Amino acid sequence: GAWGGVPEKLISPEELLKQRDQGTAANEANMIHRFDLHSRKLVSQTMTAALAEAGVSAAPQVRAAWAKALNAERRRIVDALRPLASSAEAQRRSQSERVDGVEGLDGVEMSASVDSVEMFETQVEREEAQFALLCDYIVTTARETSNQNEK
Repeated sequence: GAWGGVPEKLISPEELLKQRDQGTAANEANMIHRFDLHSRKLVSQTMTAALAEAGVSAAPQVRAAWAKALNAERRRIVDALRPLASSAEAQRRSQSERVDGVEGLDGVEMSASVDSVEMFETQVEREEAQFALLCDYIVTTARETSNQNEK
């Protein structure tokens, strides 16, 4: 028929929760990876903009300090996010182990798991915003350096 045959074996509630947890963990790892790639791109763009603003007036030591500050902060954020992702995964796993059969699918236990994911996502967004502020600060500093040297 149009609907096809009945599956040979239905997925158990435990297996469904396990698959969901694996998918969530993969999403969190992907968020860290995306932030890492995005922040590397921001470092490059920020340095390009800062050097364009400051021109030749920025001493090599100052340019090196900007790059060092950006890269140190980027590494700090990535290193800080990794344990948060692991912690959120451990919390989900603990909640999944307490689930009895289908009861975990009613939304009660899952809401706590969703909360840990949302908290992780919020932390990633907060860190991204802070990093963007640092990038803006460096470009502004470069602009001010150039303006002071022109006087």
